[in-house]
Amino acid sequence: DIVQDVQRIVQQRLHEDLSLSQLSSTVHLHPKYLSWLYKQETGEGISEYVYRLKMEKAAEWLKYSHKKVYEIACHLGYRNTSYFIRVFKEKYKMTPNQFRLQHGTFRHSG
Repeated sequence: DIVQDVQRIVQQRLHEDLSLSQLSSTVHLHPKYLSWLYKQETGEGISEYVYRLKMEKAAEWLKYSHKKVYEIACHLGYRNTSYFIRVFKEKYKMTPNQFRLQHGTFRHSG
């Protein structure tokens, strides 16, 4: 199933170029057709899926790891940390550091 292939590719390559053109060439379909097919089957666009997965992974790392924000941005394919912070803030209504303070399991005492 093409949709499952795309989702698996995205999950395995979150740090890479996951543009529609790159994904469509990987699964050997025309970008417009792949985009249409994916949206038909999932109700979500490919770029929304990629964005959602990256933000979920960022939140997970902020909660459960000591990775620095710039490291998380880099691991998720964001070359510009301030852009990553901006899109994270759009999604969660707080910066990555604020998110970590509120939700992180590695809270510092005193």
